[in-house]
Amino acid sequence: MAAENPMESLQKEATCPVCLEYFTEPVSLECGHNFCRACIRQCWEGSDTDMSCPQCSETVQQRNLRPNRQLCELRKLKLSLLLSPEGTMAAENPMESLQKEATCPVCLEYFTEPVSLECGHNFCRACIRQCWEGSDTDMSCPQCSETVQQRNLRPNRQLANMVEIAKRLSLQAAKGTGGDGVCREHQETLKLFCEEDQSPICVICRESRAHRAHTVVPIQEAAQEYKVQSCCPVLWVITLASHIS
Repeated sequence: MAAENPMESLQKEATCPVCLEYFTEPVSLECGHNFCRACIRQCWEGSDTDMSCPQCSETVQQRNLRPNRQLCELRKLKLSLLLSPEGTMAAENPMESLQKEATCPVCLEYFTEPVSLECGHNFCRACIRQCWEGSDTDMSCPQCSETVQQRNLRPNRQLANMVEIAKRLSLQAAKGTGGDGVCREHQETLKLFCEEDQSPICVICRESRAHRAHTVVPIQEAAQEYKVQSCCPVLWVITLASHIS
């Protein structure tokens, strides 16, 4: 069975499992699953018993909703790419923005076993424990300095999945283009986009048996099309923009 396309995987991670839309004001539960704030409140509306997670059914002792900052940033990145006019994609490369969101602010590497604090900031589990090592006072967030009443580390499942997707996309881009928008197999610029395979190709690829019967459009046209389709996965825009920028 073929592995799931990383762009489709990222879209799934950016989608609320209740409303099946991109997260709006995403919050996490004690179990680490994430929902739109309005969606989880609607799920619990009218219930006087202990709450439970709609995904894993784990009991939630209290309605302690924690903001998921990385999912908020992912939504902002998607919207900024869709709304930005052609050629004005801000100073930072969109792929770099995604990688930044997948990077721990302490070790500056991809998150390993990411956990969130009450304030919503995220760190590798080992990194935040190291920051607090030897301290007998109340803990604080290394980013915002907000006091943490207890060492209540909550797993961030979506962020962990996003990190793996970011790694796969980075590796995929390196294997497919040599890192500079050039077809590794033919050493030609990637000027076309194959709609069947959903990937950039060069003019020589276009004449190969693999793509000869496929629908192919100029990559700029494909990028523009995906920018104006609000339902498109954000990483399609990111990947296409990185090839033509």
